[in-house]
Amino acid sequence: MNVHRMAPITVLTAISLAACGSPSATSSGDSVPTGTTSPARTSSAATPTTQAAGQPLGHASATDKNGDGGEADLLTVSLDGTTSGLRITYKLRTQPSTTGTTLLAIAASSLSGDQSRQLGVKYIDGAANVFVFDMTSATQDNVDATPQVSAESVSITFPAESVAPLGSSFKWRAVSNVDGTDTDSCPDEGDDVLNPVTARFPAA
Repeated sequence: MNVHRMAPITVLTAISLAACGSPSATSSGDSVPTGTTSPARTSSAATPTTQAAGQPLGHASATDKNGDGGEADLLTVSLDGTTSGLRITYKLRTQPSTTGTTLLAIAASSLSGDQSRQLGVKYIDGAANVFVFDMTSATQDNVDATPQVSAESVSITFPAESVAPLGSSFKWRAVSNVDGTDTDSCPDEGDDVLNPVTARFPAA
């Protein structure tokens, strides 16, 4: 699985992680800046080398009520981490539309709040683009990965280096977006949109 670094090519929906203490987070619905010329940074974080490749590192999941997300209604989102990567599975009421744009993503923040990433897939007229957006430096990596799609779910595996800067434990929440408008979140964001509810990986 290859990762190609480039400046952002799309306007992505920023997901508020103010509850995680991230200084770069913005409220849901704002746009992540694009066209940055910030240089690529080399993370000091590393995947553990004392474990065999693919060894499980943890699991987490969140659920959301049925019927509140329109065309991209999220029912369950689960994260499964191994030493070789992070697999994210979205259980949906219906498959992503083959017309227009549909975004499925998680926003994750390190427990210290100094690293934030958006990991997702954006469908444009049915064609999938898998990406990792660094919300700290406003740079995007496009990932050579093919989502696994079934009648009710979409699964994507991200390479370990994409999530290593977040550390072994982090806070996250998922969002769906259709044609530029947020349609659902998982877990539900709650009453305070500036401090939305988050889940933790791995689950306690």
